[in-house]
Amino acid sequence: LNLSNANALQIKAELTRQLYNRITTLGLSQAQAAKQLGLKQPDVSKLMHGRYTGFSIDRLIGLLTALETDVDIVLRPHSENDSHCGMVRVTAATA
Repeated sequence: LNLSNANALQIKAELTRQLYNRITTLGLSQAQAAKQLGLKQPDVSKLMHGRYTGFSIDRLIGLLTALETDVDIVLRPHSENDSHCGMVRVTAATA
């Protein structure tokens, strides 16, 4: 699609997927998740359906930490490939 903010959209999508996974793993209803996250239930419903419009990357990370999730940010030199810019990856750790 060649969107100027494609990288940020991809990060938000993955963080939202991780929120969905965490809420599901904890067995929380949307109402319970809303209470724990300090959101309204309709906002949790939007996130559970992959709609992250109105949520910044910072806020999505904050929501993950509110669900007792550790978030690590790792910086390392750019690997050699065709691009001159670095990349951001969101990956869930396995237990």
